[in-house]
Amino acid sequence: MANARAKGPLRAIIAAVAVALLAATPASADTLRVALSAQPGPFDPAVAPSPEQLAPVGPAYQRLVGPDGRPQLARSWRSDADGRVWTFEIASSARFDDGRVVDAAAVVFSLRRLVAVGRGPSSELASILDRVEAVGATTVRLTLKAPSPHVPQILAARSAAIVNPAVAAHDVNGDQATAWLATRSAGSGPYRVVATGPAVTLARNPYYSGPPPAFDEIVFQVIADPTVRALAVARGDVDVAFLMPSQTLKRLRTDRRVVVHAAPAFAFQNVAFNMERPVFADRRLRAALAMAIDTEAIVRDIRGGSALVFRGPIPVGIPGADPSAYPIRYDPAAAVRLAREVGGKPRRVVMIYPGVSPETDTVAQYIQAVAAPLGLQVRLERLSIPAYLDRMQRGAYDLVLQGFVAPTPDISSVLGAWFDPAKVGVDNPARYVNPKATALLASAARELDANKRAQVYADLALLVNRDLPYIYLQQTKVTNVVRADIEGYRLDGARALDLPLETLRRRR
Repeated sequence: MANARAKGPLRAIIAAVAVALLAATPASADTLRVALSAQPGPFDPAVAPSPEQLAPVGPAYQRLVGPDGRPQLARSWRSDADGRVWTFEIASSARFDDGRVVDAAAVVFSLRRLVAVGRGPSSELASILDRVEAVGATTVRLTLKAPSPHVPQILAARSAAIVNPAVAAHDVNGDQATAWLATRSAGSGPYRVVATGPAVTLARNPYYSGPPPAFDEIVFQVIADPTVRALAVARGDVDVAFLMPSQTLKRLRTDRRVVVHAAPAFAFQNVAFNMERPVFADRRLRAALAMAIDTEAIVRDIRGGSALVFRGPIPVGIPGADPSAYPIRYDPAAAVRLAREVGGKPRRVVMIYPGVSPETDTVAQYIQAVAAPLGLQVRLERLSIPAYLDRMQRGAYDLVLQGFVAPTPDISSVLGAWFDPAKVGVDNPARYVNPKATALLASAARELDANKRAQVYADLALLVNRDLPYIYLQQTKVTNVVRADIEGYRLDGARALDLPLETLRRRR
């Protein structure tokens, strides 16, 4: 928190650091500079589990379906009557950054590769796809294991980016070229990766078939400290600063050199109980901790209003949502009584969380404080993103302060992550397994009628809220800050780290 209030000599030092961080790549009128809050990579869309890890290579790839649900590489698609066979017609003009045509064979290679990788973000397609085949030069047919209405949404996800089949030459011991792609791009988007290191530099794809973007280069630079990031965008050292916490916004909102953009995101912060650990086997103790947490205070006092109270698991505005069905209300006195009912000696537990912002630190410390009267001695472990993801995958924790960004703005991608036993680990850190919930997820995945599917999700929400594997804290409002001379920027909360390259340009 102290960095957000830095003054005098400390502010001068921070400003100097910002300049030093960016010195390796001099400014240019045709270069767009973007500041990230965490180290990106790996760059393979099939592997990278978080949007920020993949942000620098987003402009290098295209998908069959655009992130807004409109055609991108596919010019049209259709399904059979029961939603089990899907046919995509591929646009004939797109080319990869080496000049190769994006044809049906390339799409088939890419989707088969995605299934072969089969972990992390790749697992969603792998779990439903029976086979994929080319039917002519520009037609692709997907046959599913069971009917699903969600195929366009799945193919709009970051992980479904279409990759050049030429990467097969870089396969090492059957790794599907994931090691090679970890630091490179091989897509058909408007840009391609040309340099990695302290900064990631993208240059125009000379074979891109769409309208040429306004910038010759995009440079992504990591500036982890939010105060330094705020100074960098205010001074003009960067043009765009991603994921700005509330502590930095008061000054920026009054600075005419920048524009603050905010929007609700399809991103959430929860506390996940490790349901495999005996310490939280008694639901009463899980409920006691949930009742001790004042989510309204978190949104008001820690997030400065830059979030929404989330009474999950379905956010307001999504079919099937019913915030009143979440059985927890803030009541610290009742929480203490409930914990005493459970009894036993004080319990030592470990909560891991990602060290991404002062706000996350404060939320973790707040949970630690309110847990103490319940006899829970919480040891906090602040981890780097790679270490945090590794620990979640292995289940090495009692509690997780989880930040979750949905891969697509579709509720199936949220519920299918948190409650699917096949996704125990990063997506399902509660390690939640309930055969009834699994059956409801399968039923929703097969249901083509939107109203009936919403009812299935509502039934699922009632079930999982009785089990209480998660404490829902907040739905994020994402905030990005952009220099005032950058025109055409628009923020879509569901795709907060996407740059609208078709409209983005510098005012001359």
